[in-house]
Amino acid sequence: MSASLVEQLNSWAGKNGLSDDPYVTAISAAISKKKNLVFWARINPIEYLPSASNSIEVLELRLSRLLAAIRNLIIFVPVAITWAAVAEATTAFNEFVQTSGGTPANFLQFWQDGYGVLDPFWSIGNIARLDFYIVGLVILLSAVISSLQGRGLSKIKQAREDFASTRRLLALELAEFLSSYEDIASKDIPAQALRSIESLRDAVKQSGLSIQVLSETTNKLSKFIPALDSTSQAFTKQMDTVAKGIDKIGKDLENQMSRLATELEISNSAFKSSTRAVQDQLENLQRQNLKGK
Repeated sequence: MSASLVEQLNSWAGKNGLSDDPYVTAISAAISKKKNLVFWARINPIEYLPSASNSIEVLELRLSRLLAAIRNLIIFVPVAITWAAVAEATTAFNEFVQTSGGTPANFLQFWQDGYGVLDPFWSIGNIARLDFYIVGLVILLSAVISSLQGRGLSKIKQAREDFASTRRLLALELAEFLSSYEDIASKDIPAQALRSIESLRDAVKQSGLSIQVLSETTNKLSKFIPALDSTSQAFTKQMDTVAKGIDKIGKDLENQMSRLATELEISNSAFKSSTRAVQDQLENLQRQNLKGK
């Protein structure tokens, strides 16, 4: 039981990047070595187990971040290309005007036709078409990124729910295992039972003292009446037997009270677990109703 529990705990911690967590390493070592388990039984695992995973990562979110970075760079490319084309067209138009002897010409017409001076790549129609393609790519990337982020967030949510469920189950198994090492405190035993145990202990002590006094008196009388010697020995043995019987009854009663307290604690834990299970079912029904809406 302890070996499988330790293996389960270490596997869960390794899967979620929590192998170095102080509580996980300490409780794992304590269970493996069966050392200081009474101390660890006083600590509630549901409060000390790590409540967040360090390794929840989704491929869709990583890819969406990469595409978002590329999109943020591409979105400025049309502006840069357009201004570069304006610069090339302006320079070529100035050359054309000078070589044509001041012949009037329309700049936009020159930017489109080039007249053999402007490279066709920088023509206004080609630049506009290139800008259109780049803007279309930006729009497509934005749609893909949005879809990837939605799927990634959905997977992250499911992973967190699975982590919380597994963590709760593991905490309950740890608590169940450690419950057998809990100390029985006086507050866990009914007051009437405590008073009965204390009264029985006092009676045992008084009986022991009375037997001791009676034994000493008999030994003194046996010195004067030899016939009492053998009788006193037999009587002493019987009294010892009675004292041991009373002491055994007291210990048995105390053990029964301890077992009763343990059973009460287990019943209380079972009730809490059942209550939590009902709460989980109600939460699942609420989530299903919300999804249905």
